[in-house]
Amino acid sequence: MRNTLFFLPCMILTLPAYAAGEVSAGYEYTDYSSQYGKRNVAFIEAVNRLENNGAVALNVAHGKREYNGGVSFEGTRGRGTLWYNWTPAISTRSGLSVADNSPVFAQREVFGDINVKVLKPVVLTLGGKHSEYYGNTEVNSWSVGGSVYTRSLITSYRYSHYYTVGSGDSDSHLLSLKIKDFTGKGSTQLWISTGTGAYVYDWMPGVQRGKLHSISLKRNQPLTNDLALGVLLGKQWYETPLYSYSGLSGHVSLNIRW
Repeated sequence: MRNTLFFLPCMILTLPAYAAGEVSAGYEYTDYSSQYGKRNVAFIEAVNRLENNGAVALNVAHGKREYNGGVSFEGTRGRGTLWYNWTPAISTRSGLSVADNSPVFAQREVFGDINVKVLKPVVLTLGGKHSEYYGNTEVNSWSVGGSVYTRSLITSYRYSHYYTVGSGDSDSHLLSLKIKDFTGKGSTQLWISTGTGAYVYDWMPGVQRGKLHSISLKRNQPLTNDLALGVLLGKQWYETPLYSYSGLSGHVSLNIRW
């Protein structure tokens, strides 16, 4: 694990030398209500574009999750993602992430999507994921959804079904609306989610079962032709058999392209 996390930053720093791409660095903060603590995450990601065939991204993140009573955990995660265009109508996204055994991140994740363009503005998506969380909890999931592309608006929906080993089934619905600026490279994106897969946003023993509702709004603001600022604000509501609480989150990132 330590060797993997050592080599990933080195790979991130050397990627830009080979092809066009981008590097992002950012910070996320979530404050939970009712004395349920807070979560801090700092990350860096590099994306290397492959000529006409997609892109590869490497991400390293370090975070801390603090709970009521002075209990806290720290964790580091490394993640790699590959996008590949097999034909003009079929593309895939696949990836793997590894992290410390702590509540900050999923300890292991393997995921993949298949995207099929059925009409010029319509893309359908089928995905699957296997996750291993703190406390030896395993979650298998599949998802189905689609996106509709218009001149300046991208509308997306995804349904996800989860099976938590030893705990049962849960699901979630995610709606996304992304509006591109009429001039320039900026965009504004809204996410609205609801379901019973509460651990999607926060990991606590009682959050494995319950209801989750969330809303997030992100602004991607170009500063120059090659530099952009990303700012996100979000709110999550958790209703579990043991307790109910909420989270208020913020995210800021700086993105450089070449």
